Amino acid sequence: MRFIHKTAVALVTVMLLSGMAFAAPAVDTETTDTTTESALTDGQNIATFNASETEELPTFQGSYDSANVAIEIVDPETGAVVERFENSTSTSDAYFQQTGVASGTYYFNTTFNESDFAAVPMEASENKTVKIRLIGNTSADDPPTTNFSITLENTDERAVVYAGDAVTGDSAPSGSTITAEFNEDVGAFGVDALASIPGFNTYDTFNVEGESVGVNGSDTDVYVVYGSENASTAFSDALDRGQYFGATDYEEGDWVKTYQLSVEETNYRVFNDETPEDEPEETYGVTTSVGPSDADAIKVDLGDDAEDRTTVDVSSTANDAYGFIAAQGIRLRSWGLSMGLLLVVGGTVGLGSRRRADDSDDEV
Repeated sequence: MRFIHKTAVALVTVMLLSGMAFAAPAVDTETTDTTTESALTDGQNIATFNASETEELPTFQGSYDSANVAIEIVDPETGAVVERFENSTSTSDAYFQQTGVASGTYYFNTTFNESDFAAVPMEASENKTVKIRLIGNTSADDPPTTNFSITLENTDERAVVYAGDAVTGDSAPSGSTITAEFNEDVGAFGVDALASIPGFNTYDTFNVEGESVGVNGSDTDVYVVYGSENASTAFSDALDRGQYFGATDYEEGDWVKTYQLSVEETNYRVFNDETPEDEPEETYGVTTSVGPSDADAIKVDLGDDAEDRTTVDVSSTANDAYGFIAAQGIRLRSWGLSMGLLLVVGGTVGLGSRRRADDSDDEV
């Protein structure tokens, strides 16, 4: 009986100690242990948000049970973790400025700027609610967490389609307006059967679909963000393949043939890193990166053809070349040739943008 009694006491003691060690983080609103309280609080609105790198948010002050802590920026609609910042006793992070420690509680200041939220999916002029997750003692198996939310009052200058694991394949929530597909070992020339033949290369591709993205005509740039590891790999591989079957690398301003971009079922070009000197009047894309994690993205510059639109359907595929007919249709349209000829040669999604066994080319 004594043994059982002592064991029970020991278990209770462990449980109590564990509870103390795993105290949940909190928004700091007291001024006893630190002279200031958090200026960024739950439910706060950030006006005129445009993901600027120079515009800072009010300073957030949090209390944690450890110096090994983290903060995540989460899209509440999909659960996607868009950004994550970590601090530890061995590697201090600029996002965590310690302001005090008392009775085992650590206090850190975090000053976000707007660009920290640049990859959060949102429409033009949307008041977007964003979850900020505070994570205590990251070295624990099950770290304690606390969530609070802020609202970003987005301008009409930008919209974001974020494609991470949370919207890829079967993971996409029901009714999600953003979906994605990762496809491994796609055969050369769009023919999967060639994948089993020695000497024929295969490619991992990633497709993003954004349905009815809210815009203000051509005043809005749409950022299609490749947020997962698979998405980023396909994005990088598309550039690494180079031109003319790898004979030359892409230079700045080159049309990258292994990206596909469709807006309202019309195919467009994606350029490497910057717009060419002869900037197109029609819609086009440019490779870029967004946020502190430099997430790969395509910035879609909506042209005159989208001037009066309030929503657009956007589709983008990395590491998958247009079929020959679709690519030639884009070229002809960029030269100002008639729509009648374009319909013959193909310049829309319905006329050859998706690679088919009878109408594809590995490089164009």
